[in-house]
Amino acid sequence: MGLLAVAAVLASTGTAGASLVHIDRTFGDLTVPRVRTGTLTIPANQASGRIRVIVGLQLAPLAAAYGRGLTGIGSAHRLDVASVTSQIYLTRIATAQRTAAARLLRAIPTARIGRRFQVVLDGFVVTLPVTSLPSLARLGFVRKVYPSVRYHLATDTSPSLIGATELQTLTGVKGDGIKIGIVDDGVDGTNPFLNPAGYSYPAGFPK
Repeated sequence: MGLLAVAAVLASTGTAGASLVHIDRTFGDLTVPRVRTGTLTIPANQASGRIRVIVGLQLAPLAAAYGRGLTGIGSAHRLDVASVTSQIYLTRIATAQRTAAARLLRAIPTARIGRRFQVVLDGFVVTLPVTSLPSLARLGFVRKVYPSVRYHLATDTSPSLIGATELQTLTGVKGDGIKIGIVDDGVDGTNPFLNPAGYSYPAGFPK
């Protein structure tokens, strides 16, 4: 069951017998697999045995349709969500989504449908029992089922992620004398990277 559920979540759902698809994510020299064999573990905060996924539907989202010439002016122009043409297409997507939602609930009565997407994705969020994932994947109007993952900030672990410890072990380089500038949209003063212990400001700083 675990393997089938993972396949239903992470693989294309074109056919009921879709096999487990291995999708690599590559970051420089590091490749992280999206699918691993093993038992599907339900997180402690989902003790009820339910899982949340994003269901992709059949129509192109507004942004894609607009780029393909929905307005007849080509993709070089900026997307105008408020235009008459866009509003007509969004109405078409909304109607199709209502039909899909009704069919889904008839097939899986215990499912709950949440947020809906129309501009960058034609789809909606579905919360349902883990055991119902294969049934969801087999529904004819379902194009893909995406995992809904919550990410947490963990930048204080990046030395190990980028292999800094291994580099130091192999070369003896510790980064002495290197000046580091951080440009971001916010500063977390509690981050260990910003601990000033053992450092002093250059002359004239801070300003």
